[in-house]
Parts: sequence; structure tokens; C-alpha cells
Amino acid sequence: MSNRGTSGRGTQSRGPSTRGTQSRGTQSKSAPTKRPPVKRPSAKRPPPAKPKRKTPHSTLHTPHYKTPHFPPRLRNWLEAALIAAFFVTVLFVTFWPVRYDGAGMNPTVQRGDRLFISRVAPLFNWLNHGDIVIYSYEERGGRRNDALMRIVGMPGDLITINGGDVFRNGVVVNETYLPPGTFTMPEMEQVRLRDGEYFLLIDNRHIGGDSRDFGVVAKRNITARAVVRFMGLR
Repeated sequence: MSNRGTSGRGTQSRGPSTRGTQSRGTQSKSAPTKRPPVKRPSAKRPPPAKPKRKTPHSTLHTPHYKTPHFPPRLRNWLEAALIAAFFVTVLFVTFWPVRYDGAGMNPTVQRGDRLFISRVAPLFNWLNHGDIVIYSYEERGGRRNDALMRIVGMPGDLITINGGDVFRNGVVVNETYLPPGTFTMPEMEQVRLRDGEYFLLIDNRHIGGDSRDFGVVAKRNITARAVVRFMGLR
């Protein structure tokens, strides 16, 4: 008999099959590590806003003024004028040029010489013996006039004129600014200068018009002190 029918393909043993026995779920996997729970900060709610107080209708309000608008050219001109006025004021108080027109201070200061004067010096009491100052006095009729003189005596000094010399506190004043052989006349008795009093003399002792004639001078009448002198600018 033919065994073709008996030798079936399905009867051949192929060996045990492992497809059914392998299970995907039975594969070994490492257990996952547990992480500690993350603590999130609790969100705090902001405190409730305070209600705004209503301004009463009777409250006064400051009016708002608009800044005036100037054209650029006009604004630049105004700024330049203010700066110039400021510098002129500073120079007028500190160093202001003047022209001498007199004969009382010859030969030290001659007619036509220019001087820079300081009006702030008397205010701060920056005055010393030998300084040339401007003495302001009132003439007849109420007209004010200025004269250039030299400080010879200051508050507390004892001034006298004797034998053609000027004595201060009993010592002859060394007046090197005078020409040799100059005599100061007339003789004068001792004068004690009180607080705020000055004794002024001109360098041209041959003419009058100083403290030898009208006496001591109050400090309020000394308006400026000469700082710099330019000779020959006549």
C-alpha cells in the first residue's frame, strides 16, 4: 500500500513550539523608582486693596499753569542776556575798571590811569594800612562824589602829625610811596580812632582835602579798594 496518505505534512514533528509559551507579560523588567512628591508653594492671595477715599467736592486743587513757550532764537537770546548780566554783576562787585581823574594821589596814581577796584573788600573788612581806597562823600546840594585816598590809620590807632611826619601809635609811619623830602603839614594833635573809624590821607600832601581837613572817616563811606593799577593808559 502506498503510504502517501499516511505521510501527511501535518504528522511531521517539528519540535516543540515555543511561540505560545513565550508571554510578553512575563518578561522581567526593572521596577520604576518612586520619586518623592514635589511640594508646591501654596499660592497666597494678595490682601484686598483698600478702597480709595473719595475726595470731597470742596477740596481745592492747585491750578496747572503751562510753561510759556519761547521760540528758539528768543530763548537763546534770553539765556545769553542772563549770563551776561550775571558776569557783569560779579565783575562790578569784585574787579571793576575805573579811570582816575584827579591830582590828589600824584605821583602814585596820575590822571588818566586805570584801576581795578573791589567793592566786596570793605564789606568783608579786607582793609589794611597803606591800601588805596575810594572814599564817597556828599557835596553841597546832596550830590555824591568819590575820591581816591590812602589808609593811614585804622580802628584802635593813635594818629598824630608832628614835624612834617605822620606818627602811628608813637612810631613814624614809613611812607615809602611818597617822594623823598615830602612833609605832611599842618601839625595835628593826637587822634584815637574808634571802632569803624579810619584816617585817610592823599599822597599829594601839598594840597588839602583829606582827614587833616574833615577828620576821621566812617567805614560806611569807604566803598571800594584799589586792587590793580595800570600806568600809562591815558
